Amino acid sequence: MLSSVWQFLRDKNANTTVIVALAAVPMLGVAGVAVDMARSNNARSTISAALDSAVLAGASADKNHLKSAEDYFNGNLHLDDVIITNRVFKKTGDIIVHGEIHGKFKTSFTTFLGLPELQLRIEAEAQRLPDTTAPCILALSPTGTNAFLVNGGANVEGSECSVHVKSTGNPSAIFNAGTEINTDKLCLQGKDIIDNGGLHPNLEKQCQTAADPFAGKIPEPAAASCISDQSYNSNVTLNPGTYCGWHNFNGGVNVVLNPGLYVIKSGGWNANGGDWQGNGVTFYFADTAKIQFNSSVKAKLTAPTSGVYKDIVMAEKEGLAKTQFIFDDNRGFDMTGVVYLPSRELVFNGGSTTHSRKMMTIADKIILNQTNWKIEPFGDAGSAGKMAVLTK
Repeated sequence: MLSSVWQFLRDKNANTTVIVALAAVPMLGVAGVAVDMARSNNARSTISAALDSAVLAGASADKNHLKSAEDYFNGNLHLDDVIITNRVFKKTGDIIVHGEIHGKFKTSFTTFLGLPELQLRIEAEAQRLPDTTAPCILALSPTGTNAFLVNGGANVEGSECSVHVKSTGNPSAIFNAGTEINTDKLCLQGKDIIDNGGLHPNLEKQCQTAADPFAGKIPEPAAASCISDQSYNSNVTLNPGTYCGWHNFNGGVNVVLNPGLYVIKSGGWNANGGDWQGNGVTFYFADTAKIQFNSSVKAKLTAPTSGVYKDIVMAEKEGLAKTQFIFDDNRGFDMTGVVYLPSRELVFNGGSTTHSRKMMTIADKIILNQTNWKIEPFGDAGSAGKMAVLTK
């Protein structure tokens, strides 16, 4: 027996087998830790998303802010591998709701290394925006010329709305003949304009404009696999996802958008006519991608009423290169929510119309060409709750 064992140990192939077997033990341990860490990170992301939505729900509620946050969190978190040991929601002045979650993630592989659980601690905070900081139209360019350009035939009706233009350039705004801007207030940070006629009562120069209420507060979506370069030649229903390259909607196809987040990157969408319907949708532009709404498009788009992108119908990554985003002649847009494109020169061309129960448009510059808008202030008394943004 001993001689057999000695022969086995002296055999090179046998030695290799022993070495590989011994080496496999730590390799399996490392792989197991990696699996548990990946599962833990996924659980952390799920809890973080639920907590973000919870504090947003609490801050935007009309009353019972903490109960609204707690109820939303409890109703939207379903994880088998996590034990929540403590959850604390607090409210401070100006309706700021802070949430902190403590929990334990139950491991599988690392249990054998003496780590049966991993500790989790996650925080989030949201603040309700005062109504006074939320004009219907806000042009952000600080020094750009023609930050607000109104050309012949443009008409904006919003007796309860305000327009704020932050530019101090020369001119900061141009008003041409045959235009009407009927708003409660037209607040220009600068003093130099070109006034070629038209009606724009309630104009104030060197006026204190509102701050950008969303700067640094709209989260960038996580990276995801792409749905790339598609052509749609018949009516289509789309699902949330990341759409890369160019997507062409041809021949007036009708488009139904299921609720959720649509990330557009490295190209854009060409919408050539048709009826577009999207309830509870957000378009997020990850780069200088865009949607080109061409002639004969009719759209009814509403933002989500809860979640991380609550109230946001369009947004983009901050700090992008300055580019144009064009809405061409159309059969009518009914958009409810915030259009937040801080790096874009938004151009609304001849015949484009916007009718909305509540809307806020924020861009670097805004150009209205023969455009008809009928808008009401975002967060009006008739809406369910108020607008809130994440602050942490």
